[in-house]
Amino acid sequence: MAANDAVADANDLSALEGKFRVPTLRNVGVTAPYMHNGVFASLDTVIRFYDKHLANSDNTINPETGVAWAAPEIDRNISSGILQSGPKLSDTDIQGLVCFLYSLTDEQFEDQLPADAAECGL
Repeated sequence: MAANDAVADANDLSALEGKFRVPTLRNVGVTAPYMHNGVFASLDTVIRFYDKHLANSDNTINPETGVAWAAPEIDRNISSGILQSGPKLSDTDIQGLVCFLYSLTDEQFEDQLPADAAECGL
């Protein structure tokens, strides 16, 4: 059972359907700024932020600020052990992920994609 007061004592999980919703990635390429507090301007930075937690990551500098990543607001919210177990991403991997996310943009909004979307053929 989830370690969350809203669901910890629930016997009938059907009553919880829809209580915690995950936003869609549809049109994510045109919805900047990103993260819960709008701290990142690009999807590339978001992916590099998560990659920085991986063992041997090359992403030690925030590309938007040019300095090392800031400490988390609440460090106990980060599952470092889980994040460190994945393979680090190359620049090509990151560009591929960004292009994939851009590809989720509806045709009517493609003109609003950032300039780097042109590198993806969009």
